[in-house]
Amino acid sequence: MYKVTAMELKHHTASVLRPVTATKDIIVTEYGEPRWRISTYHHDEAALARLERLGHYTPPAKVPTPWPESPSGPKYTDAEVAELLDETRNDKTVM
Repeated sequence: MYKVTAMELKHHTASVLRPVTATKDIIVTEYGEPRWRISTYHHDEAALARLERLGHYTPPAKVPTPWPESPSGPKYTDAEVAELLDETRNDKTVM
């Protein structure tokens, strides 16, 4: 981002506006405080298209990654689950 003062913009408009590009804006300051933003005009540009152009948004993939058919990991029987739960419930740590 490029910063200029309002006075510079007033006196050197053409040279100040020259570096404005599709991805580079100019911030105009007044008394050291940012007041205005100058950017290129994009006819009927939607908000997401603008964010994508600026590099702040990446659209989702055209073909999403499929969900797995079944979760991976170890398989436990009901008895093993009950035993693990009993162990954790009875686990008393002394501090």
